[in-house]
Amino acid sequence: MVSHVSLAGFLWAVLPTAVLQCLGWSSTWDIEEELLKPRVKHFAEFFCGTGTLSTALSQAGMRCAWFDIHLEPSHDILTATGVAVAVRIALSVIPGGVVWFGVPCSTFVWLARGHTKRSRQNPLGDVARADVSRANCMAKIVVMLCHVLAKRGIFFVIEQPAGSLLWQTPCMRLAARRLCVKGQPWSRRFVWLGHYGHRISKPTELCGVFPNLARILPSRRPQGKSTAGVYRVWASNKGRMRVRGSAGLKATEHYPKRFCRTFAREVGKCICRHLT
Repeated sequence: MVSHVSLAGFLWAVLPTAVLQCLGWSSTWDIEEELLKPRVKHFAEFFCGTGTLSTALSQAGMRCAWFDIHLEPSHDILTATGVAVAVRIALSVIPGGVVWFGVPCSTFVWLARGHTKRSRQNPLGDVARADVSRANCMAKIVVMLCHVLAKRGIFFVIEQPAGSLLWQTPCMRLAARRLCVKGQPWSRRFVWLGHYGHRISKPTELCGVFPNLARILPSRRPQGKSTAGVYRVWASNKGRMRVRGSAGLKATEHYPKRFCRTFAREVGKCICRHLT
C-alpha cells in the first residue's frame, strides 16, 4: 500500500475536473480526508448485472457494494457522476478485500470482430464507431480503478469470455506488467463455467491480482452443453461463413450459483488471511 499523501496526489492527477467536482474534492487535502474515512466493505462488484456474485458473498456474511447502470442510472461509468460513484465504492473496500469487474464484453469478443474491426494487431478496433470508442474508454477507467485498488492493498479480478481482446488493449497490457498487491503479481485463470452449472460450456478467463485465483479449480470442458439459441452460423452468398449472436446470448451473461459460492468461499479465506 502507498501513503494517503501519495494516493491523494495520484487521484488529483488522473481524475478529470468534472469528477473531482462530483466528489466535492477541491484540493489534495480533501482527498486525504476521504482516504482517512473507515473502510467497511469486504467485496465490491462492478458491472454486476443481476448481482448473483454479490448475493452469494452477502449470504456468506460479507459486506458488499455493487455497481451497474441497469440497477441504478447514476452508475454510468462513462459519466463524471458514474466515475465518482465508482471511485467512492473502490475506496470503501477494506485492505485485503476483493473487487470484481465483469467488464461488458460485447465489442471485445470474437462474435463482434466483423464490425468492430478489433484484432490482436489492432485491439482498439474501429475507434470511429461510438460503441467501440465507449468500450475503450471503459477499459481505461477500469484500469485506473485497478491502480487505485492496488495502491490501497485491495485485490481484484477482471472477467471476460475466452478469446476477448480486452487483454490486448494497451492499458490492460500495461496493467498486467505493473500492478501487484501485497507482493501478489498479475495472473490469469481459465475456467469453464459450464462445469459449475452454466447451461452452455462458457469458456471464461479471469485475470487480475487475487492470491486465491489459483484455488478456483481449472475445470475440464463440460460434456453435453449446447449452444443452441446462443448464436447461429451460416454461409453468405459468397460462400463465407457468418456468425451472429441470437436472442439467447444475453441470458448467458449470468454466473452459475455454484461458481458464485466457490468464489465467495475463496474471497472469505483471502480476507481472513489478510486480516490476521
